[in-house]
Amino acid sequence: MKLITRALLFFLLVVSVKAFTQTSNNFIIIDEIADNVQVLEKQFEGHDNVYKTKGIETLAIGQISKAIKGKDIKNLEIYVATKPGAMVFSSAAITSQNVNQFSVELKEWKNAVSNNVIIYSDNVFSGENGMLLKQKIEEITGLVFTTHK
Repeated sequence: MKLITRALLFFLLVVSVKAFTQTSNNFIIIDEIADNVQVLEKQFEGHDNVYKTKGIETLAIGQISKAIKGKDIKNLEIYVATKPGAMVFSSAAITSQNVNQFSVELKEWKNAVSNNVIIYSDNVFSGENGMLLKQKIEEITGLVFTTHK
């Protein structure tokens, strides 16, 4: 009986640790026209927590929403082409002028992401248009958007 109890406790410990590590994972989004896309694909090759958007399908924001639905993500990391005030996906550019058109999909992000959305860019939130985009997208999603170079 002691052996069964120990085995059961060990099994529960392993399952708990595995569940904990899965909930703290980051999820990577790579847009097909992101800078250095081949390098990024190679870097993240074989990882389960990576999704590459495809321009021939639905808009990238909708693809991202579907890819993260039902997941428990710490940080959502997005590699996308940018310019001041715009995230330029292969299927559409997201700007402060049109971000409300994507509000339904963007609101779903809060259900999957527990921490931040990190955009790999040094200029997306720069200038007046950049700050306005950041403000609007944070209002819609309820998430904090940050940048990383």
